[in-house]
Amino acid sequence: MTLVGQPLKATLRGNATASHVLILSLVHPDFLAPLYSISQVLRDHGHFVDLFCFSSPAKGKVELRNGITIHDYGAHAGNALQRYRQRRRLALGARDWMAAHQATAVFASCPFSLLLGLRIAGRRVPVVYISFEVYEPRLTNVFRSPATTVRNWRARRAVSAATVVCAPSEQRARWLQQQAQLSRLPIVLLNAPYGQGASVTHQQRLALRTELVPATLRGKRLVLHTGKVSATQGVLELVESVQHWPDDAALVVTRMASDDYCWAVRDSAAKSVRRTDIALLPMLSREDMLALQSISDIGVCLLREGTNLTTDLPAPNKVGEYLHAGLFVVGTQSAFLAELERRGIALSVTSLNPEAVARGVSEALERVAKADWPSKVRDQVNRWYRMEVQLEPVVSALGLSS
Repeated sequence: MTLVGQPLKATLRGNATASHVLILSLVHPDFLAPLYSISQVLRDHGHFVDLFCFSSPAKGKVELRNGITIHDYGAHAGNALQRYRQRRRLALGARDWMAAHQATAVFASCPFSLLLGLRIAGRRVPVVYISFEVYEPRLTNVFRSPATTVRNWRARRAVSAATVVCAPSEQRARWLQQQAQLSRLPIVLLNAPYGQGASVTHQQRLALRTELVPATLRGKRLVLHTGKVSATQGVLELVESVQHWPDDAALVVTRMASDDYCWAVRDSAAKSVRRTDIALLPMLSREDMLALQSISDIGVCLLREGTNLTTDLPAPNKVGEYLHAGLFVVGTQSAFLAELERRGIALSVTSLNPEAVARGVSEALERVAKADWPSKVRDQVNRWYRMEVQLEPVVSALGLSS
């Protein structure tokens, strides 16, 4: 187990007797960014935060200030037995930690961590369940992944035992209320960033572009896609749409892997008449990914409707990061994106047809060129789409306010 960002009691808000909050997650916060945001808000309210999770496959390390400790249990990989042993090791570590500390609350982020949190918290410590995932424990899944299916089914039945239940969109909240037969609607807790919207100076922008972007793209307006590269995300159609974009725009895609879909994306980019305006980058460290967002103009989040529950009930982490960086968002039509459109900081495309995607990107670039869009986006972030605002109902309900 590796510890990152160990807290110094004497420096946390000058309070050596501050209480502890435990956060449990199978996924490292590099890939579940709201956990970083939640940790920072709780720390600001005077609590030590201990986050138990598995390792991030991304290079680099996020610098955590005093008050937040990540207990890293290595990679969650291998065969079913190896993964079971790794989860058991994390669970035993969290149980031992719980026995040694007077935790004020336990936050759980997935079915595994909900069941673990309820088990080690007992009746004396409130458990907050944030349903970042949506899943249907169908009988057909038993044959493919019996342990996961049974765990998801058990967690669904256990949701009502949590003190506070949250979901990252109104649609997911209603779905969870129905599926778990909850007496009240879960609190809507958007996958929001921490702090006020980021900004960079002109000189910083030039320096970062030189460091992160290929030379052929540095003088162009950047359209960015981060996150997994898959058919569900419509990345191939996004690449095919570039030929219809304005000449001064370019596309950057991160997290390119070595699977068949990524090779199809590479092949399409290589054959494009605008191939010099397309950059396909590997997985970046979180620090570099956030820096790349800060120098882009448009953030893209295309989801293929009907692929699975995740796309039918979208609540993507990267949209919050795009907005935090001051980017205008282009995505597929959904109730989730409709609220951003209403606030004037997003635009939806009618389909994943490359021509339709291109029309959306082109219109977004026109809007961004007419005004100081980063300031408008940051204004919405500061008013609404940041974790300090989103987490307030949970903090108040549990009496965690400083």
